[in-house]
Amino acid sequence: MFARYSRAACVLIGHRNTQAFAEKNLKTLSIETSDLMERQILSWQLIGDVAEAVSDSYELIDDQTVQLFRGKLQEMVDAGASSIELDMSQVRIVSSMAICAIITVDRQLKARGGRLRLRAVQPFTLDIFSHMRLDELLDIEAFDDLTLVA
Repeated sequence: MFARYSRAACVLIGHRNTQAFAEKNLKTLSIETSDLMERQILSWQLIGDVAEAVSDSYELIDDQTVQLFRGKLQEMVDAGASSIELDMSQVRIVSSMAICAIITVDRQLKARGGRLRLRAVQPFTLDIFSHMRLDELLDIEAFDDLTLVA
């Protein structure tokens, strides 16, 4: 069984007592072993204090993929990255949980004086961010269709 609520989601919806709500509703997270675990969700390297990352997943929508994605983002923050450059050219669709993970990491980096930059965001995903007005909050670079022309 996967946790349905996260502390970040509580913060986003403005729940008054975030910690109590999270403790009451979070269940122990267990990710089943599968071929998904062997697949890379996000590969990254730290260069100085900037993490350069590439999302290798086409869809950030199911619980397992999003939990792995969130873990990799947090791993970069914990490794001391002050900024993250995340190439999302492979990502076609994102869930609200993945967006929550992105916003959480963005806030953590901004608190350090850094930033999260989403590069090469696909048009459909960019539409999702735009409709949620996240393009005003996040540093987003749209996918350049001209790079596909050979």
